Amino acid sequence: LKSVPEVTYKPMWKTGRLAYSDAGDFLSFTYPEIAKGINDQLLAELKQTGAETVLTSCFYALHNLRQVAQQSTDPKISDLGTFLMDYL
Repeated sequence: LKSVPEVTYKPMWKTGRLAYSDAGDFLSFTYPEIAKGINDQLLAELKQTGAETVLTSCFYALHNLRQVAQQSTDPKISDLGTFLMDYL
């Protein structure tokens, strides 16, 4: 990512075991209200970084975050591989 022009890495405040996780693969189908709450909490943490774009390599995180990031003020949620392919 350092070789991509105009990219600034903005780490999340909580990382490792303290990091928020998305709702995973099937929770949104079995318990949609719980999944939305989990994903909303993760989106709030992501917004605190001030990032315009959030990259993930996890298909489920990509799907879950795109479901809750619907406001114009929310960061764009993108797949890491696609992002790198477009810019390298």
